[in-house]
Amino acid sequence: VHDGSLSILGITRDDRGAYTCRAYSDQGEVLHTTRLLVQGPPYIVSPPENVTVNISQNALFTCQAEAYPGNLTYTWFWEEDNVYFKK
Repeated sequence: VHDGSLSILGITRDDRGAYTCRAYSDQGEVLHTTRLLVQGPPYIVSPPENVTVNISQNALFTCQAEAYPGNLTYTWFWEEDNVYFKK
């Protein structure tokens, strides 16, 4: 922080969020909040877990990723093959 400015060096995803500037004097105060969005490649925040089922049961795998911008596309693979194209 220097002379009313805030510098954040070496930005990481953990730095994203709301930042509030507060200026005050004997006559009062003023606040302004702004948001820092951090662009970067997607990363998995909730990976799929191992599932064990009996024959003829259904299995459900879930996976959650985050990125900014958030235009994510998910693709699932079985071994080396895209499951979308498997019959």
